[in-house]
Amino acid sequence: MGDNTFGLGLFERVLIVIIIGIIVGGIVSLVAGGIAGGAVGLFIFGVFASVGFISWWLLWPSLIAGLIIVIKGGNR
Repeated sequence: MGDNTFGLGLFERVLIVIIIGIIVGGIVSLVAGGIAGGAVGLFIFGVFASVGFISWWLLWPSLIAGLIIVIKGGNR
């Protein structure tokens, strides 16, 4: 049973995931639009949570905020 923290603290792991999500989501937003970028950003958070790099409880605030932004952006 391995530890998926890779020697990093909680803050560093969350910071890495947020930066990767912003970079990848931003590139997709430039290419395909804001809603697609938001969806890809949420997918990135889900992937990191499913492999155990970040905890699931860290995903919920981002997921709720992201869904609100995607829904509000789709109503323009």
